Order: sequence, then C-alpha cells, then structure tokens
Amino acid sequence: MNKGLCSILEKESNNLRDLRAFTQLELACVIGVFTVLLLVALPLFANTSFRSNQIGCLNNLRQIGVAFQAWGNDHGDRRPWLVPMSEGGSAGHILRHEAWFQYSWLSNHMSPRLLMDPSENAPNKRMTDNWGFSPVGGLSAFKDNAVSYMLGCHTSLADANEILVADRHVRFNRLGAGCSYGFNRVASLEVFPFYGWTNGLHGYAGNLLLNDGRVEFASQDQLKRVMTRADDAPFVGHFLTPF
Repeated sequence: MNKGLCSILEKESNNLRDLRAFTQLELACVIGVFTVLLLVALPLFANTSFRSNQIGCLNNLRQIGVAFQAWGNDHGDRRPWLVPMSEGGSAGHILRHEAWFQYSWLSNHMSPRLLMDPSENAPNKRMTDNWGFSPVGGLSAFKDNAVSYMLGCHTSLADANEILVADRHVRFNRLGAGCSYGFNRVASLEVFPFYGWTNGLHGYAGNLLLNDGRVEFASQDQLKRVMTRADDAPFVGHFLTPF
C-alpha cells in the first residue's frame, strides 16, 4: 500500500475518533445533567417509599380491627381485657398490663406479622410469624419487641370514637398511671396540655384504628380532635405501650 493512501486512511481514522470522543466540556455537561436528574428523582422515590409504608400500616390496622371484631363476636362483643379469665379473656391475668400479651388473644384470627409497622426502625424490634416460643423467636419470646402499635384501654364498643390501636410514636403526658379499666401501668395522653405525635414512624402524624373499625391517618390536629370527640374519656386516653 502506498504512503499516500496510508496517510489518507490514518487521517480519516483520526477524524472518526475525534467525532466519537467526548470533549471534557461535553463530559462535564452530561455528568451535570445526570446529577440534576438524580437530585430531582430521589425525593420522588423517597416519597413513594414513605407512602407505601403508610399504606402498609393502614392495612395492618384494618386486619387487626377485623381480628378484634372476630374475637369479640365469640365473647359478647367485648375486648379480651374486659373478659374474665374464667370466660376465656385476660381480665385479672398477671400479664394483663403488657401490650403484646393482650394482642396474643387474637392468635386464632391474625398473623403476628401484622403487629409490626412497615416503617419500624427501632433496633430492638423483631418481626415474628408465630405466637409462641420458637428457635427463632415468637411473640411470647420477643414480647413487646415484636409489636409496633400501642393499644387503647378505653375500648368498649359503645364508644365508637375511642382509639383501639395506634402508632406508638407519641409523647405521653404521664407513664405508669392507673386506669379504671383494670390496668395499673398505662401511658396517659391528655388533651390539656396536648403533645401528640413525635417525629417518628410517619413524621408528625400517625395511623389510628378506632373502636368501630375505622382506620384514619391523623395529623396532630386530627389526633386531638379524635380524642376530644371520644365518648368515654374525652380528655385523657390510656394506652398499653410496646416499650
């Protein structure tokens, strides 16, 4: 091959490489565009995850409500802690002050996996799929470590607006108080002064399961309104807490 042809081919090859290659300025522009797109997309993905966990929590509460309803259908429409041990309930039992123990009476109607909020991030929490003691741990082994939801003590079915189950991230007014429903270690949430949700599992808001089976996502103001319209104790709510 003559030198002239080789020179032409080499020149064309160099031109093609020049056309295919990015300049430093072009590369910087491409990286900049991808960075901007990533910054825009991250909050969208984060919000999607937050929303998914919130919906998962609401679904958990709905199924827990169905389980309480099913248990009540067999026990005169009462809650386990309002039914004497002689009639198959937990009233008078030494462990009646424990949230996990009260949930355990629903073992024939739901999975204990429902007791764990999808947003749960506490290092001591452990999801379980069985109610007893097992080699990998069950509800009776993990106790409140397998529970995300606090349990309302004022839960007569006649009081439709009382809170039956709720997210646990609440700042209470008092801990370890007594209650006319037979508990001596409850957490008190009061309307005056009202503290409400902390910045916990769902931010300064949370999910509620009411006595009549309704499930609500409540802001601070909505939580206060729920407590204020409650029939039994409109200014104080007592809860068994999983901590």
